[in-house]
Amino acid sequence: MFLAISTILSSVTTNVKAFYGSDIGTCLYTFIVAPPASGKSGLDKAKKAAMIVDEDVERKNQVKIAKYKEAKKLFESNRDGEDLVEPKRLSFLLSGNSSGAGLIQDLQINEGKGLIMETEADTVANADQSTWGNLSQIYRQGFHHETISVSRKDAKVKISNPAFAVCLSGTPNQIRNMISSVEDGLISRFIFYPFVAKPVWNNQFARKNKELQTAIESLGNDLLGMMEFYSVHPMGIEFSDEQKTRHFDLFNELISDLEASDHIVGSIKRLGIIAIRFAMIFTAIRIYENREPAESTLCLDADFDNALALSKTFLEYTKRVFGFLGSSKSINQELILYDSLNDEFTTREAIEKGDEIGMISRKVERVLHNLMGGRISKRSHGKYFKNEMA
Repeated sequence: MFLAISTILSSVTTNVKAFYGSDIGTCLYTFIVAPPASGKSGLDKAKKAAMIVDEDVERKNQVKIAKYKEAKKLFESNRDGEDLVEPKRLSFLLSGNSSGAGLIQDLQINEGKGLIMETEADTVANADQSTWGNLSQIYRQGFHHETISVSRKDAKVKISNPAFAVCLSGTPNQIRNMISSVEDGLISRFIFYPFVAKPVWNNQFARKNKELQTAIESLGNDLLGMMEFYSVHPMGIEFSDEQKTRHFDLFNELISDLEASDHIVGSIKRLGIIAIRFAMIFTAIRIYENREPAESTLCLDADFDNALALSKTFLEYTKRVFGFLGSSKSINQELILYDSLNDEFTTREAIEKGDEIGMISRKVERVLHNLMGGRISKRSHGKYFKNEMA
C-alpha cells in the first residue's frame, strides 16, 4: 500500500517543484505486479482514499454549476452584460479506460493534472488497441512534463506541463499486454513492485477491517488537505551540494558497468528522477504536517537518504520484471510473424499467423501498428502490403 499511497500523494502535491535538469514535479508511475488473488487489494483500499478527494472535487463542481445556471437565467431574462461561460467539470480521478483522445480531453479539462488508478492493468491496455501507441506516448510525455500536442479537424489541443500520476496493479501477463518487451520505453517510467504472497484466508468479520475503513477516511481527508494547502502555498525544494554529490555518485556507479545497449540503462536514468521525486514528497509531507508554508525549503538528509535507499530497491524490482519480460523472445516473435506473412495480407491472416507462434491477437495488432510506415503500409481497412526495404 506504500507505493499506492505515495502515488496518490504525488498527484496532490503538483505545486511542489524542484530542479533536476529542468523544473520537475512529484508525479509517479507505479505498477504492482502479482499473480491473481495475491493480495493486490491494497490498491483498491488506497483508491478509496483517493475517491474522497475526487468526491470533494465533484461537490465543488456542483456548486459552480448551480451558480452558473442561476446566473445564466438572470442573463437570459435581462440580457444585460456578457454571456457566461459554463464552468469545466473537473475531476481528480481520471479514467484508465480511455483512448488517447479521451485521455487528452480529460487532461485538457483538468489542466494536465489528475490520477489514473486502476486495479486491473488490462483496463488501460485494452482501452483502445488501435491507438495504444498514442496512449503510451502520452504517458511517456507526461512523466517528463513534456507538452502534449494533438491536431484535430476543428482545433489543435496543447497541454503544457502535464503532471498526472499513474498507479496500476496486475498480473505478469497484464504487464505484457501493456509493455511487450524491455525495448518499450514506457517500462523505464514505472516503479515496479513484483511479489508473490503466501495464500491465507482473511477473516472478513475481523474488527480491524472497520478500523482500516476509519484510517482510509482519515487518509483521504489528509490528502484533500494537502492538495488545498499546496494549491495556496506552492513550494520549491532545494538540495544541498553534498546531497547532489551523493545522488550523482550513486547513479554513476549503477550505470558505469553497463553497456550502452543494455536496456536497463533507461530505467536507471529514470530512477534518478524518481529518487528526487520521493525526496520531494517526503519533504512536502513534513511541511504540511507542521503547517509551515514556505516558498522554498531545503530537503532534510533523512528524507534524501530514504529516497536513495528506495531507488536501489526499485532497481532490484525492475530487474525482476526485465527477467520475466525478456527482450529477445519478443523481438524474435515479431520477426517470425513478419517473415511468415505474404507480401499482401489481411489483419485476420496476421492474427492467424500470430496464433501459430503463440502471439495473442492484441499483440499482433500492436505489432502491425508499430510496423506501419516502416516495414508495412495499409492498402485499405484491414489490408496491408510489405514495403520494399533498401
